[in-house]
Amino acid sequence: CADRGPGAAAAQAAQQLLQQLLLALCKHSAGSATTAAVKQAPLWKQLASMQGISVADAAAQLQQLRTIVAVDLLQLYRPAAFSVQGVASSYIQLVQLPYVPAASAGLGSAVGGSDWQKLTHQQLAAVAPVRSAALQMLDATVFGWLQPAQQQTVFAAVLQAHATDAASECRRAARAALEKLPVTVDMLLPMLQRLGFSADSQQQQHLPKQQAKRTRRSSTHSQQTCEQAQPMEVDASAVPAAAEADSVGAIDDAVTALELLQWKDSVQGRQQLVQPLQDLLRQLIPLMGSIAEAYREQDAPGAADEAEQGDPVAAITDAAAGTVAASRTAVAAASAAGYAVQLVLLVLLQLEQGGFTDAGAVDPGLVLSCASAAPDGAVHNAALLLLAELAKSSPDVVLGHVLKALAVIQQSAALQEDSHSQAIAAAALAALVPAWLAAGRGSGELWGCLIEALPGLPAPRRLKLLETLQTALPKEAGLPVGLLLVMQGVVAAQSQQQVATPGNKLGGGKGKQQTTAAHQDADSLPAAEGDESEWLLGLMAALCEKVPVTERLEAFAAVLQSCLQDTSVDKQPLPAHAPLPRLAVTFVTANLKAKSVLSAAAAATSAAAPDAHSALQRACRFIMAQALLHLQQLNLTQADDQQQGDSATPSPNSSKGSRKRQRAIRAAAAGVYQLLAALETVQDCASYLQALVQMSRHPIDSVQRRALKLLAARLLKAQVDLADTEAAVEGLPAADRQAAVQRLAQAGLAICQELPRLLQAQSALTRQLALIAADAGIRQFGNVLPGAVLERLPDVAAAVSDVAPPVRVSALTCIACGVAAVGPKLVPLLPQTASVALAAAQNACKDLESYVHRQQQHQQQDSEQNQGSGSNAARQQTDGAMLTRGEEAALQLAGALAVLEALVTALGAFINPYLMTVLQLLLHRQVLACSTAGVAETAARLRAALPAKISPRLLLEPLMAQWDCALAACAGSSSSSVAGDSKAAAAADASGSAAGTSYSVSAAPAVAFLNLVAALASSMEPAVAVMYHEQLAGLLLRALDTRCKWVVAYSGQQRGAGTAEDATAAGIAQFGSAEVHAIESAAIKALAALVMKLSESKFKPLFLRLVEWANAGSSAAASDSSRSSAQGQARAAAF
Repeated sequence: CADRGPGAAAAQAAQQLLQQLLLALCKHSAGSATTAAVKQAPLWKQLASMQGISVADAAAQLQQLRTIVAVDLLQLYRPAAFSVQGVASSYIQLVQLPYVPAASAGLGSAVGGSDWQKLTHQQLAAVAPVRSAALQMLDATVFGWLQPAQQQTVFAAVLQAHATDAASECRRAARAALEKLPVTVDMLLPMLQRLGFSADSQQQQHLPKQQAKRTRRSSTHSQQTCEQAQPMEVDASAVPAAAEADSVGAIDDAVTALELLQWKDSVQGRQQLVQPLQDLLRQLIPLMGSIAEAYREQDAPGAADEAEQGDPVAAITDAAAGTVAASRTAVAAASAAGYAVQLVLLVLLQLEQGGFTDAGAVDPGLVLSCASAAPDGAVHNAALLLLAELAKSSPDVVLGHVLKALAVIQQSAALQEDSHSQAIAAAALAALVPAWLAAGRGSGELWGCLIEALPGLPAPRRLKLLETLQTALPKEAGLPVGLLLVMQGVVAAQSQQQVATPGNKLGGGKGKQQTTAAHQDADSLPAAEGDESEWLLGLMAALCEKVPVTERLEAFAAVLQSCLQDTSVDKQPLPAHAPLPRLAVTFVTANLKAKSVLSAAAAATSAAAPDAHSALQRACRFIMAQALLHLQQLNLTQADDQQQGDSATPSPNSSKGSRKRQRAIRAAAAGVYQLLAALETVQDCASYLQALVQMSRHPIDSVQRRALKLLAARLLKAQVDLADTEAAVEGLPAADRQAAVQRLAQAGLAICQELPRLLQAQSALTRQLALIAADAGIRQFGNVLPGAVLERLPDVAAAVSDVAPPVRVSALTCIACGVAAVGPKLVPLLPQTASVALAAAQNACKDLESYVHRQQQHQQQDSEQNQGSGSNAARQQTDGAMLTRGEEAALQLAGALAVLEALVTALGAFINPYLMTVLQLLLHRQVLACSTAGVAETAARLRAALPAKISPRLLLEPLMAQWDCALAACAGSSSSSVAGDSKAAAAADASGSAAGTSYSVSAAPAVAFLNLVAALASSMEPAVAVMYHEQLAGLLLRALDTRCKWVVAYSGQQRGAGTAEDATAAGIAQFGSAEVHAIESAAIKALAALVMKLSESKFKPLFLRLVEWANAGSSAAASDSSRSSAQGQARAAAF
């Protein structure tokens, strides 16, 4: 038959024989004890004895033989044989054997002839090999010979076998068959839509009695039920239980179809499932329960017996009569619904990922409803996965549901403890954020929603959720926005707390309350006393630790900027002393001291990470800029308060508010300075200096000035850093050591490169601070990089002609430091430098003379009578202005002398072309008389330095030419004096004055000149003194003639004849005896210093010359001429 192909008769015969074999297999399966088996027992014994085996073995061999024959008979079920009547139906009955009553498959006698009873587990195990063979032969060809209705039945049975068959070989065969079958959407839709029909039937069962009766009449099954039950004895729980059982079956069908869709990708028309799946989802949401409940029910007593049947739907139907069974049925239905919801969401996720859905085809609101109502993490996670995919593929559709989705994510973070669920929630949040931002929405609303939900979340999960949102957002919308919102919340909470407890009633008297309030105003910040505020700030600090250091510092800078621009209160920007900016400064300062920041800064300074170092320094500069802006605003606020206080009439309330505001301003300024100190710890010295130089380029002048002040202060401490750098590189090669030191020096002198720009600033204070900072840098690092100093000294020299006196003084001081730093390398710039210094000194002397003259005029006016009060007030104002000009001139003179002192010390003989002018300046009466700013002391040091640095050969000639000028200066100074001049002159030449000597400033130029001669004589070597002692002796003899000239002039025996000598003598006539004695003492001291350098042979001619000089005076005294007599007496006294 197999060779010729089965005909219709053969196929029918094979079908009938297969039916008998199946019946025999069921009857003789393990545990079966039918009447036929009892009757055949003697036959079994006889057969067993013939074979020499036991009866059980004989029965087993016969069962095996039946199985082999039944499997062979299935080979006759060729595709063409399915057209024969009864063959296809018998094949279908074999496939669906476990899921239908045995009677419908012709095996009713195997179960005692019952019409509804199914085969037992043992009977199904006996026919399992046959069923497995039937499933294995099912392919697309066989499936194509079946009618459409038969195809649907076979597909459902195979699908059921794959899902729930007790035999593993049947499940494998069903899976293989499903892989080969051409599955279409039309096959799945009936299974997916069955729940809808079941729901309709449940709704009909709850109609009014009349409508329910009419409905039951149209249903045969319902009529039979009514016939069997008495009208008054209907179990009220039977109908709902049966309905729930029907729902469970419908849900099981849907689950089976959904599981197929999970792994079979070749389903035709998958795009048509989108809407049916959503409809199914809407029907399942009210029925959804916990998936875990099914496992608990299986573990309950009695559940194992039901599980052994292999058919949960049949078990539920059989148990629907009892109360406990009804409860289990309800639990099973809810659990199955929950599992079905999870599968629907996963299938929709596959369709969305595979591009089988149109934009907006899936309703995000429905997905969120599933997530909100989900009792299990599996359903919740599936909904969030689908929502994340929708946000990626259709952001416009999801946009309106972002906030609700964020609430669902927060719920997931609060309830789900496993890491997998938390990761899915984080992924969903990360997918939703771009959709929100793409629509032009701000991140503040997302942050606000999340921050509000933080108190309801478990503490360990808060940070992870914040980190997820921060990671999903761009840098500018992430951490800065979150920090600002948290700080605003903390400040608002603190304000509400203060309003709720007015007066700070801590007990005690009024004084205690005032002390407490003052302490809070000065020191307390709105850092929150409540627990929530404390852990919020700590949580944000922990979030900052999760962010890279560079990004973190940029966020800090953005927060510092935004807190000043906050207009949430009264629509006005906040002042820098407001609670929010102060809290921001405190928070940033504390987090800059974190170990992670310091470690990153230390690592970034290495040569291996130049990019990281530049990024870190750029972020630090941003923070520094904001800190300087805070200081600027604090200064402006304080200045406004002072101006208002001067112009307005003070009142108790206003003065109290002003004091409170001033305390807040001082506290805020202290906080900003602490922030700058923290920045200094983050950056190395070179980086910090470079950052301050960058801040000097800020467009706001006040920020420039603040940066220059900080730069100058930091440069004054840089010597310690230089020493530390040298110690750190001590073991390195010389080139590396030099490079490290030069790097620090370049940073310290970087401000010099900015001088051309800064010296063009409109503000004189900015120009002055730039010079002060450059002076500090040159003072510390000028000797390391003299070339950088020389390059900018011309710019500094040009600033000496500035219109602002403080700028001129600072420029001169900077030049002095530059000259001391570069030393002999200044020779190319010596003409310009010396000319600038001498011109500045001469101008200062003129200003001082003008000041002295005006002061004398005012003193004369004070002696007059009848001066009105108005004129007195005007004169006092004029005196104040004059005093300021006098001090400015003195400071400028001190700066010029410092430059000249540096030039003499550094260049020595190179200063020779300017010696004449320098000596005239040093002997100027204003230089000797001015005690302000140490002018006299500086001039004394410079006079002492001249003999030490310049050789007598170069110094002697211009020095001898200055004696007449010195006497002339004495004559000119006799008519003018400055308070304290005698003290200044004595201090200037203390080394050359006798103890207890007191004289007026009129003789100071001559005394200073003679002391300079004495210093020159003392500094000479004996061999050099021999060469120049005659010139010096002649000069000193002229000086000793001062008494002679004084006596002559004092006696009135000489009248000016117009010559310079006579004019000098007329001035000398105004001397007193103390002045003459001071000049003689200085000359004798100088002569003694010269004598000490001479040998006896060289001293004798000098002594004889001195004697001759004195004798000449005696001879003149013997004559009748009164002038000669006075001259002789004076010389004799001097000798």
